[in-house]
Amino acid sequence: MFSKMTPMAAVLLCLGCDGGNNTADSGSPDTDTDTDTDTDTDTDTDTDADADTDTDADADADADPMQVSIAAGYDHGVVLVGTGVWGFGDDASGQVGDGGGFGRTFRDPTPVQVPSGVVFTMVASGDQFSVALDEDGRAYFWGRLGDSVEGAPVAVDMPADTVFVSIDAGRRFVAALDEDGRAWAWGGDDDEALGNGAGGDESAPAAVVMPDGVRFTAISAGRSHVVALDEDGNAWAWGDGETGALGNGGQVDESAPVSVTMPEGARFLSIAAGAFFSLAVDADGNGWSWGGALDGRLGNGQDQVGAATPTPVTMPAGVDFDAVYAGYDSAFATDAGGGSWIWATTSLDEDSDGVADVVLTPVAFSAQDGAAVDAFSGGRCANLIAAGDAIYAWGCGTDGRSGLGTEDAIWTPTALTLAE
Repeated sequence: MFSKMTPMAAVLLCLGCDGGNNTADSGSPDTDTDTDTDTDTDTDTDTDADADTDTDADADADADPMQVSIAAGYDHGVVLVGTGVWGFGDDASGQVGDGGGFGRTFRDPTPVQVPSGVVFTMVASGDQFSVALDEDGRAYFWGRLGDSVEGAPVAVDMPADTVFVSIDAGRRFVAALDEDGRAWAWGGDDDEALGNGAGGDESAPAAVVMPDGVRFTAISAGRSHVVALDEDGNAWAWGDGETGALGNGGQVDESAPVSVTMPEGARFLSIAAGAFFSLAVDADGNGWSWGGALDGRLGNGQDQVGAATPTPVTMPAGVDFDAVYAGYDSAFATDAGGGSWIWATTSLDEDSDGVADVVLTPVAFSAQDGAAVDAFSGGRCANLIAAGDAIYAWGCGTDGRSGLGTEDAIWTPTALTLAE
């Protein structure tokens, strides 16, 4: 089963923005356009098209911030920087999106053929497909999703009068959040992941059965389950519950959102869904986890005994988390002081034995040049981060999934080269 696990994390941030929010944080849907747990960087990389007349620092400060979104899929990745989008890795079903055919491998990032006049603002990656949102809140996909196969982005048949503000991808499905706090899903309904209460695949966005009186503010898709956050900081989940990843104390699948059993007095600010596990951060900066414990994904020192309700992550001394990220078999967090932490299968090789390190509790992570990490996305043995003014990748290179120009493993975060 684990060879088919593919939880993806779509991450959006702004280079040059002040303040930060998470893909799955407690901000309101009409302003929270980020579907994973990222924070923003204060590095201004906007070169400003009016630079020939813009001669003072104040004018540079007023320039539009550059948006960045990163998504590591099962064996491919997609990154967005400004108005450019690149894909890399296995293109068996067109999921890289260059429009040139199928069955190829891209070891280096190659431009995605974005439709003329369309500007993407967010990307996410599933098993053999990729998805994106444009600046008007419309969804696009490419690759194999359901019965459709496309080698370049095509528009999704959107629900009438609906604007999406957040999107994420599971193994064979997509989950999205609209500006009114309603959840939508489409694709394969493996383990009831679509949350429509009826079961069955959907070829276009279908409404998730919303709990009465609840408005979601964030959403995160795992392999075959989804976690959402409401306005009061309570978590909800649906889909595959076999390992306890729904957090409601049960171990059965749920076809509509169920309430996660919240720790007493806790209010969650950030959530993330991975492969058979889920993560959260509360208002006091504590990390929480639930679901399967394989390879230390829960971050509590266990690698065998899972949890069907939220259990505390073993926190580093004196550290308050502000965001969490769940990957294929990795977990990541950033803290309020600008630090970052990683656990489970790290795709790092600190002991130089040629094998990816597995750690059962959070350990400090450092990007190149000491830049603060703004976002993380974890694929199958290859990861991405956005840090400073660059995007870095590391891990195994099979099928070109690291985007680093090789199929060999590179165990140190290394900057991607994004060709024009």
